[in-house]
Amino acid sequence: MRDKEVYSSDGEPFYVDLENASLADGEPYVVTARAVNNVGLRSEPLGSDGVSVDVSKQPSACSDGEQTSGESDVDCGGSCEGCGPGKSCLTSLDCDTNYCAQGKCELTSCTDAVVNGVESDIDCGGKYCSKCGDARSCRVDADCGSDYCDPVQKMCATAPACADKQLTQGESDVDCGGPCDGCLEGKTCQESSDCASGLNCGTEKLCSSVLVGDEDADGVVDGTDGCPQTPLGESVDEKGCAPSQVSSLNDGITDKWRLDYFGCVECDEAAADNDADVDELTNLEEFKEGTNPVEEDSDGDGWADGDELESGTNPVDPASHPSSSIGIVLWVVFALLAVGGIAYGGYLLREARKPEVHAVFREVPVQKALAQDVKLRSFARKEDVPDGWLSMEQLKSQKQPIIAVARPVQKDSNPLNQLKSVVKRLSPEDQEEVRVHMENVDLLSKKERDALFEKLKITASYYDEHKREVKKGLKKNG
Repeated sequence: MRDKEVYSSDGEPFYVDLENASLADGEPYVVTARAVNNVGLRSEPLGSDGVSVDVSKQPSACSDGEQTSGESDVDCGGSCEGCGPGKSCLTSLDCDTNYCAQGKCELTSCTDAVVNGVESDIDCGGKYCSKCGDARSCRVDADCGSDYCDPVQKMCATAPACADKQLTQGESDVDCGGPCDGCLEGKTCQESSDCASGLNCGTEKLCSSVLVGDEDADGVVDGTDGCPQTPLGESVDEKGCAPSQVSSLNDGITDKWRLDYFGCVECDEAAADNDADVDELTNLEEFKEGTNPVEEDSDGDGWADGDELESGTNPVDPASHPSSSIGIVLWVVFALLAVGGIAYGGYLLREARKPEVHAVFREVPVQKALAQDVKLRSFARKEDVPDGWLSMEQLKSQKQPIIAVARPVQKDSNPLNQLKSVVKRLSPEDQEEVRVHMENVDLLSKKERDALFEKLKITASYYDEHKREVKKGLKKNG
């Protein structure tokens, strides 16, 4: 590649035209350059760290240093920005002065008492005239002497605190943060709320789209995260706390646990001291033990959670439960059946050895039967028995009266078993009514409570003393 001398002293970037360099797209190259002063002295060569050719980065048509199709002058006019004064133009739209005269862009007068060129108001505003005072029309802030163009009224006015281009009290950077709109990336911040949506306040106190130091990936940086180690996927509040990390009632039970099981946080059924499933464990105990507060038997092994904890077994492990007595009961029943079978066999054997007894029927002469009948009638007349003596055949034809023998009923001494018996004798409709009333018994009037207890054959004092057992018994039999 041959040397290319380029002279520039204005500090502006420029392009070096490497003719016939034959650079390949995607290939890395090292550029070595020397500086030459006005008397021709050269500096030591300085080399670049290396560059790669990327033809997609070539200058756009409006900045390639050439007059291309559609431009009225080099890199201006047409689809590019307007040309300045003295540049070639075809129409006034090619000029940033908005005035084309004889093929050249010209300035309009700023003292002709009319709005022309790029003025926003009469003889003011725009790129080439003086700035407009308050209450004059404007397009952008630069049109106004106050450097503020009201975005709604499009009139110059005194800038408010959040648009005065000064760092005022409460702002984290000029005209942003605090009470103003969120700051853009790279602006100073004190916390993430000072930054525009999608940005956060990094460790260097600059708004950034890159989360720095957010270990739990909840969108709140560690320095301002009130609840570190948030479970992945849970939404958080402005402090970085998820429902599983917050107990709004300050009773040790998290909001997420209450929402998962009850769908509410401050409702009665989710209260810490409530026993929603009547398993003798409060909600706080269920939370600590990891059991289901709306299921009496969390692991489905046939044992209530409260009974398992009392027995020292695990209420959430179906394989862990109190030892069953059913095996002993079956052995006892088997033994009783065996003894009963032996006794019954002995009885049958004894009966089989008894001598047979044959009934002997003798014929009674008719004359003797008639004589006995006459004798009985005579006795009846003697004893003043009313007339209407019935013969044996008449007695046989009559229906025999059924004599009911009253026996004392054996009552169960356990009132709870009596209660279950009473409920079972109720119709399904009455059973449902009793169940609903018992769930809301504390809301019933005294008259309604008395009627309910009368239907259940219990007293109010018995209910108050055995409230838990009564509710549990009705639930299991409801």
